Amino acid sequence: VGDAKQEPRHSEVMDLLANPDTSVVVNLLAVPPAERPRYLAGLLPELSKLRIEMGRPHWIVVDEAHHCLPAKWDPAPVTLPQELPAAIAVTVHPDEVALDFLKMVSTVVGVGERAEEVIEKFCAARGESCPTYPMMPAAERGLIWTSETGLQTLALSQPDARQKRHVRKYAEGELGEDKSFYFRGP
Repeated sequence: VGDAKQEPRHSEVMDLLANPDTSVVVNLLAVPPAERPRYLAGLLPELSKLRIEMGRPHWIVVDEAHHCLPAKWDPAPVTLPQELPAAIAVTVHPDEVALDFLKMVSTVVGVGERAEEVIEKFCAARGESCPTYPMMPAAERGLIWTSETGLQTLALSQPDARQKRHVRKYAEGELGEDKSFYFRGP
């Protein structure tokens, strides 16, 4: 729902979520970064209400959470629900996420060479001391912190190819008749 030119409508998201067989991705590219917190602040109460009534959506994933729930966003305490179960916030900047949201986080995963840095930034943003790191073999490049068990290492498999972030996001334009493919028929 939504694209680089059209802001997604809350009503469209909610109509799609009424069908239990439908998963919804809400694309906020058309929403200016400064307005994304406002957009999410309007959508979260509707999602919470639907969860109470229907048990859906089962999961809420907020990618680039530091844009939608920024630390400098004043209305966060008023607009965030008191709890947000089954939610995943993805960010490389946990220190730039609203403190009221960070207080609800029960699990943090850091991967790669900067796994320790992610946990440190998260703890610092919450105003807590960082736990001691367990010994991590060279093959393991992941840490998981939970509010129940503390800090542990994760055994990770190395990918076969290097990830290229956002490659498809910006690919658009006219190819011309000679390079275009047209679907014809059913």
